[in-house]
Amino acid sequence: MKVELLDINGSVKGDLDLDDRIMNAKDSLGAIYQKFVNENANLHPGTVMKKNRGMVRGGGKKPWRQKGTGRARTGSIRTPLRRGGGMAFGGQKKVYKYTLPKQIRLKAIASALSLKYKQGVVKFIEEPGNTTGKTKQMAKILSKIVKKNKGKIILILQKSDKELLRSLRNISHLEMMNAARMKLLPLVDSKNILITRSAAEYLNEIAKGLKG
Repeated sequence: MKVELLDINGSVKGDLDLDDRIMNAKDSLGAIYQKFVNENANLHPGTVMKKNRGMVRGGGKKPWRQKGTGRARTGSIRTPLRRGGGMAFGGQKKVYKYTLPKQIRLKAIASALSLKYKQGVVKFIEEPGNTTGKTKQMAKILSKIVKKNKGKIILILQKSDKELLRSLRNISHLEMMNAARMKLLPLVDSKNILITRSAAEYLNEIAKGLKG
């Protein structure tokens, strides 16, 4: 399929050939759901931890001999039965992160981009070029491309340099995303998605790996 390619002034420069499996993908709500769950799980820090008797400091020496004192036998002062001891069955750190199969990740991203494209949210632009690291200059370029500058802007890049990144990082309503590591949550949330030519070419390459 052909899509319009805009220059940095917001004017139509020409057409860009895109794989149908990206911007005209079948809706895959199952893949989108699984990607949502995966991204939320990967954000989960899993920092809850209670010390068990093996983690509490001290208790290496047996408090008193096994027999002859008239008291109950014990081997450590750090037993959960004593004050200052470890916790029995306390929660431990857990890693919630997991990796989705590649096909599900690709289907989820392609489906989300396709839905956003049909809503008229996605635009394809030329590489911003030399911005000399000036935020004001980059903000001016974005205002020409996104006429009604409302809501968050997602800029999907494949090639970038230090000057470009420096000119973009201080724009509060802008989020940069690498085409190889796109996240679903910001895409679905955004009202303006800008994809550079190099990022679009990369999407064409990964579309070849999509099955079905």
